Amino acid sequence: MITLSLGVCENKRAGVKRAFEGWRRVWDAIKEEGDGAIASLEFGAQNGSIHIHVLHYGKFQDRDRLIELWKGKTGAWYVDVRAIKGGKKAIKEVAKYITSKLDDVQFADEVEGAISGLRVFRTYGIFYNKVLLKDDSAGLCCPFCGGREFEFERREQEEWLALLIKSPPLYVGSVAWFKGI
Repeated sequence: MITLSLGVCENKRAGVKRAFEGWRRVWDAIKEEGDGAIASLEFGAQNGSIHIHVLHYGKFQDRDRLIELWKGKTGAWYVDVRAIKGGKKAIKEVAKYITSKLDDVQFADEVEGAISGLRVFRTYGIFYNKVLLKDDSAGLCCPFCGGREFEFERREQEEWLALLIKSPPLYVGSVAWFKGI
């Protein structure tokens, strides 16, 4: 797992964009044939600093090289690299950061404004585009029964992750609102 920290940004939206642009530069430099990555955004629990957490499938990466790449694009230097074993556990580890610190209503409102319209969970390489999207001008449609009536409910993060891992391909109208594994 790779963690790239940008630090605290007054303009959170610009910070999020800069962080993902920085990660993209790192990814472009380290990717090899057969590699994949799952990246998620976190606003740090203590001070709201922006982090990108990446589950990287591929050769273990040298921290000094990652620092050089990250600093070259963002000016920030904090990079952490750790080996993680276990697929589902690793995915859960990366995905949990999306909702950290969102129990503070004012902070959650700031975050919502910063990430509105942006993807905060992104996939690369062999993991890219693994959710099937089907153009359906009528909108959301169940791939099993063809039904178009849905009930939406609030679930805990752990439950969503379990559903994500077990779920069949997702079909959405012409709007690709989620890309994941």
